[in-house]
Amino acid sequence: MKIKEAPWEQRNLNVVGCEFYVDRNESWDSIRESILCHPAEYKVLHIESGNTDALTGAQRDGFAFVEMNIQLRAELSVLTVPKIFDRFIPHISYTFADEKQVEEVLSIVETGTMFTTDKVSVDPYFGPQMAGRRYSLWSMDVIQSGAKMMLAKYKGMTVGFDILVNHGEDIVEAFLGGVLPEFANKGFGFAPLYLAIEASQKLGYKKMITGVSSNNLPILKIHEMFGFKTVDTSYALIKHEQRNQ
Repeated sequence: MKIKEAPWEQRNLNVVGCEFYVDRNESWDSIRESILCHPAEYKVLHIESGNTDALTGAQRDGFAFVEMNIQLRAELSVLTVPKIFDRFIPHISYTFADEKQVEEVLSIVETGTMFTTDKVSVDPYFGPQMAGRRYSLWSMDVIQSGAKMMLAKYKGMTVGFDILVNHGEDIVEAFLGGVLPEFANKGFGFAPLYLAIEASQKLGYKKMITGVSSNNLPILKIHEMFGFKTVDTSYALIKHEQRNQ
C-alpha cells in the first residue's frame, strides 16, 4: 500500500486529507490498522480493481464507495472522427489560452456548474461548489507548473477547454476538459477532446492518457468513439472521520 498525504486539500477543501493506494493482492486485514489509525479527517481509498476483499472490508469499516476511476489511453497517429460530428468540424478550432483567458475559464469552473459527477461533487459533505473550487485551484497549480490550457472554439466563440500536461517526449495527459455551461447539451461535448487530440498531434505527441469517472458514462463513450482504450480501473472510496464520530 502507498500512502500519499494530501496537504493541498487543506486549501482546496478545508480538510486534512490523505490518499491510500491499495494493490490488487493486499488483504484488508493487513492494511486496515494503518488506514483507520491515520489522523487524516478526509480519507480517500484507491483500490485496484478485483480486490473485493479490500473493497468489502473498507465498506464494513465505514468507507463509502463513490466511483470507479477509469484510466484511458489512445494512440494519436490516426484521428478518426465519427460521422455524427461531421457538421461541426468546419466550424470548430482551437487556440491556447493566455493568462487572462485562463483566469476567466477557471472562474467558471469555480462556480461548480461544470464537473458534477466526481467524488467531491457527489459527496454531501462537499458538493458541486466545493468541487468547482478544488478543480479551479488544482488546475491553476498544474498550469503554473507548465501545462497548457486549450480553448475549444465554435464559430469564434469559446465553448469549452482542455488542459494538456506533458508527460515526457511523446505522451500528453488530457488533465481536465469540458464544455462551458452555456453551451452544454448543444452537441459540443466532443469538441474539447477532438481539439485536444488535434492540438497534441501538432505538438508532436504520439499518445494521450486521461481519466474518467464511472459516474460520467457519456464522456466515457465519447472517448471510446475517438479510439481510447481502458488500461486500468480502480475503486474509489471515501470516509470523513470526524464527521462520522
